[in-house]
Amino acid sequence: MNPTQFNYVYSDDICHQASSGCQQIKMKAKTITIRVDQDLYQKFFDMAESEAVTLSELARRAVDDVCHQTSSERHQTSSELNYQEEIKWFKSQLENRDEQIERLQKALDQEQQLHAISQNTIEAQRLQIEEKTRPFWRRLLGFSQ
Repeated sequence: MNPTQFNYVYSDDICHQASSGCQQIKMKAKTITIRVDQDLYQKFFDMAESEAVTLSELARRAVDDVCHQTSSERHQTSSELNYQEEIKWFKSQLENRDEQIERLQKALDQEQQLHAISQNTIEAQRLQIEEKTRPFWRRLLGFSQ
């Protein structure tokens, strides 16, 4: 990968109030040059385009954000970031498992209902067969056996 170079200028214009009126004092603009690979450049370019700002403006914002972070925010280790990503992953896995458990519970409930219905059907059929095999005179007189 060939690194892509881009420059941006971070400057401040200071308006100094004096008794004679507002005077513009322009501070010297500083240039920062960095080299990045093509993929990172393209991501940066796409971000600038999606936010409708120039690459310089997006870079200024990034530098400003970094400069205004607390030291604990800047020194957050990659392992802490990995822990946060792992927590997100585990939470998503728990949600998936909860959904699976819910679906399995519904399937179990349906199976139990079907089993109860089939048991009732079997019992009704057994009683019908028993009634038909009982001798006629016992049915007529109302004997059960």
